[in-house]
Amino acid sequence: YSELRGSTFCPWSLDFNVSYNSSIFESRFLETEYKKFLSQIGRLSGVALSIKGTLGPILFVSEWNGVLDDAKFVDTPGTSINMKPEAWQVSFGYQFDWNPWVEVIGDQGTFVGIGYSESRDLAGVNGTARNGSVPMRRLTLTAGEWVLDGVKLLFEYSHNWDYSTDQGGTGNTANGVFGSITYIW
Repeated sequence: YSELRGSTFCPWSLDFNVSYNSSIFESRFLETEYKKFLSQIGRLSGVALSIKGTLGPILFVSEWNGVLDDAKFVDTPGTSINMKPEAWQVSFGYQFDWNPWVEVIGDQGTFVGIGYSESRDLAGVNGTARNGSVPMRRLTLTAGEWVLDGVKLLFEYSHNWDYSTDQGGTGNTANGVFGSITYIW
């Protein structure tokens, strides 16, 4: 334990995953938001790539999700849509007072995280109904503390950039502050 505790980067881990989906528009989010266009879109395959690594108290996670072919359909106002939705994110975390026997950063003590994500072709369709919309870019800052045994207090700040109006968005930005208390028994 003293050797691990004295090491800055041990233990370490690296995990890489590739997932294939034969019909990406049948995923929960896209199926719900694009339901009335599914007969026009058909079955389009997609891929998700992710990498997760830890170096002692430092966590790194990155993921990319995307459709392999263009989705083509006619929107409600009669507008032809040709889109190839994709999204990626990267995040870093740091565990203060790190204990090398705890495998998941954030499972003890005080921890912080920062994340950034972007999407493409997910500004929404259906005129102004904004079906299927997600932010074009998002920055998140997270801080958490286990204040008692089994009780975690967590705060998160989020800043979102919407797509421009010519891309089907509002062109606006939005801020959010979130908090949660978790009790584990």
